Amino acid sequence: MYQFNHQTSRRLVRTGCAALALVLSVGAVPFLRGFAAEENAKVSSTDMAFPDGKSVLAADNSFSDNGSDSPKTYAANIVESGSCGDGLMYVIDSEGTLTISGTGAIQDYAFEYKTNFSSVVFDDDCLITAIGKSAFYRCSNLQSITIPESVTAIGDEAFYLCTKLQSITIPSTVTSFGLFIFSQCSALETATLCEGVATTGQYMFENCGHLSSVTLPSTMKTIQYWAFSGCGSLTSITFPDGLEKIGDSSFTMCTGLSSVSVPGSVTTIGNGSFMDCSGLTSLTIEDGVTSIEGSAFLRCNKLTSVTIPGSVEVIHYDAFRSCTGLASLTVSDGVVRIRNGAFWNCPKLTSLTLPDSVTTLERDAFRACTGLTSVVIPDSVTSIGTDVLGDCPDLTSVTIPCGLTVGDTPNITLDESSKATGYFSDAVVTLSHGNHWDVATTATCTQSGIESRVCTVCGAIESEEVGPLGHDWGDWEVTALPTGDEAGRETRVCRRDESHTQSRGLRYAFTSDQYQWTKGSKNGLTVAVRNVAEDGDDSTTIDRFHAVYVDDGECTDFTKKKGSVILTLSPGSLKDLSVGEHTVKVEFKIGDTVIPVEHSFTVVEPAAVPSPGTGESGAASAVCVALMLLAAYGAVYALFSRRTLCSGASEEA
Repeated sequence: MYQFNHQTSRRLVRTGCAALALVLSVGAVPFLRGFAAEENAKVSSTDMAFPDGKSVLAADNSFSDNGSDSPKTYAANIVESGSCGDGLMYVIDSEGTLTISGTGAIQDYAFEYKTNFSSVVFDDDCLITAIGKSAFYRCSNLQSITIPESVTAIGDEAFYLCTKLQSITIPSTVTSFGLFIFSQCSALETATLCEGVATTGQYMFENCGHLSSVTLPSTMKTIQYWAFSGCGSLTSITFPDGLEKIGDSSFTMCTGLSSVSVPGSVTTIGNGSFMDCSGLTSLTIEDGVTSIEGSAFLRCNKLTSVTIPGSVEVIHYDAFRSCTGLASLTVSDGVVRIRNGAFWNCPKLTSLTLPDSVTTLERDAFRACTGLTSVVIPDSVTSIGTDVLGDCPDLTSVTIPCGLTVGDTPNITLDESSKATGYFSDAVVTLSHGNHWDVATTATCTQSGIESRVCTVCGAIESEEVGPLGHDWGDWEVTALPTGDEAGRETRVCRRDESHTQSRGLRYAFTSDQYQWTKGSKNGLTVAVRNVAEDGDDSTTIDRFHAVYVDDGECTDFTKKKGSVILTLSPGSLKDLSVGEHTVKVEFKIGDTVIPVEHSFTVVEPAAVPSPGTGESGAASAVCVALMLLAAYGAVYALFSRRTLCSGASEEA
């Protein structure tokens, strides 16, 4: 007959716990784990071999190395010892310190329910690779532990209900996190996830009611669902640039959160991620976020202002429902769909402006927004749901696009009072036909007439008297080129009536008769051209400038400024020109017509510098030298005379 003993019950309990982890109530867990705890307690021993050659001496509570002459004291008073995994041993001393030594993974349920230690340390030569499932489950006196950098995985509920644990640091080597690792560690105040950690665990810090400080590394990519839910003491959280996903319910009921800024690297703000964050007053969603999932900010009733960036295509169901303090809403161009109940029960919202990118408003989208009095739904919207603006008693007027449908239902119909019961409360509805009109008119450019319009969507017909349409002028075209001193002409035609034309003169000319440039000068050559036709328009001259040439070679090194058109050719573009006459040509372009205008300019040598020599130059130099000598002689004579007079005055005194 099969023997049912403690070992068998332990295996069955662990198998059952693994299979039913997601459906068992909290109250059932102690009962199922009682057998495991009892069995684990029997493993304790004060005389057990350690895998590294150390052994516990029952007599004096000290360690000795095999093959060594002298014992090595490990702890003053060992109250419990045993194995906690393949290759791992532990001791608990009377001071409440749990010391682990050896190499390997701490096994599942290794220390669950143990209350006879408050701190965990690891031997200097200890190499812990993983912390198993429920390894420290309900170790209610555990206050501190430093997770070794050798750990790469932490199992489900590893520190669940360690109610005295105050701080924790996850080293960067951990790449695998189980469920509920630090869940309900009610004394936990600070948590640091080191650089290299890319994700949190699911339910990682759930209901850690005293957790007030969390540090996320720049390497963080994903915050898993329910990771910080119920952390009511958490007042702020800084998301790193590069974060990609904020998981479902990850911060739900974080009632102390007052400010949240979501970086543009985040693609998804998950379902219920900030639901019931009743203290949230400030929210920034940066451009780049593509989806705000259902109930993301449900019942954030202190939130007063929200701007939805254009990168968000869909605002999902109940996303901001019952944000009763929301008074300002900006929906940016790019948002396409607002799902059912997205802003239901936002009574302080008094105005609503939607961009032309929105095509769909689902049912109850703005239901019970009791502060709304008048709403214009843009012509881009093609489909709405029932009660989209229902239960808005002060809403008196709504403008909607004609041909609006409700899902697959045909056009919304209005009753004899221009109301659409079941959609817009008791508001009077005005149809907007956008740019769907097919227009005919008897008015001309200069004469009044009747304009008739037929809506191509709903067939509505309207007509009214309109004034003259005014001219719709086409582009200017050159109809006669200027020749010599004779001006040309340019003409434009009214698009509405080709019999209406305008004409003006066209003759470009340089504003000076003479231009000169000194060879080697550091200054360029400046020329100016304008439309000199008597009835011409010189304001377009600068816009029609096309190119400039020197002696038929195009010049590209010049500056241009307004004043008709003023061009300064750089010294570099002129330096190779010979002394003598040259030509500058400026081209203007009107449509496909190029109009050139030319003028000559002169390159001259720089002025000669006088030097001693023969002839007039030599004579001039001689005169200069003579004058300089006379001036020097006069200065010496005056100085001598002054000294003589001063000497005489001194003697008379």
